[in-house]
Amino acid sequence: SSDLLVMHAADTGWKTVVTSEDLGRVLRAYGYDKVRGGHLRLEGTTDLAVGGLPFEGTLTVEHMTLAGVPWLMKLVSLASIKGLLDLGSEQIVAIDRATAAITHRAPIVTVRDATAQGPNLALTLAGTYDRAADALDLEGTLIPSYYLLNQGAGRIPIIGDVLNKATGGAVQAVTFTVHGPHDEPVVAVQPLSSLAPGVLRDWL
Repeated sequence: SSDLLVMHAADTGWKTVVTSEDLGRVLRAYGYDKVRGGHLRLEGTTDLAVGGLPFEGTLTVEHMTLAGVPWLMKLVSLASIKGLLDLGSEQIVAIDRATAAITHRAPIVTVRDATAQGPNLALTLAGTYDRAADALDLEGTLIPSYYLLNQGAGRIPIIGDVLNKATGGAVQAVTFTVHGPHDEPVVAVQPLSSLAPGVLRDWL
């Protein structure tokens, strides 16, 4: 695999592009071992004149696997809704594509408009990670897979009919919050009675 960092001077700082063919390997070098694989593209602006290297930009990761991420495993366990597949003893979640807007103002990393889709689930996410305290403050929505709808509603000719057969007319989902230390977060879920097919299509 190869990793690349490119920086160009810009009016508001340094235009920065970071790419990697193996995000998991990069993160393991920094002591985080819960990501396997992943094609990374991080693009934005960095201000080298300010301490802590503030950054603002967008993140895209494709074809990664999350293994034993504490808050995600708690969320999947608490959700317990129809259509969410058994993740098995390895507690692995495959993600086909994830995107997010990222801001770093040391020691806080802020995530906005994040979405992730995989064979088992899809989710939205927003919030912060305090690197100094190793603490999460997140909220989002989890949708289980219904006949792989979360891989792209455009692949389904008549989404309404498929959803009716899979769910009885509604897509079950949960909203959730995550607070506290990364390794032992407090996760709370609030089931949604339904998510209309049109809402799902727009969200995807």
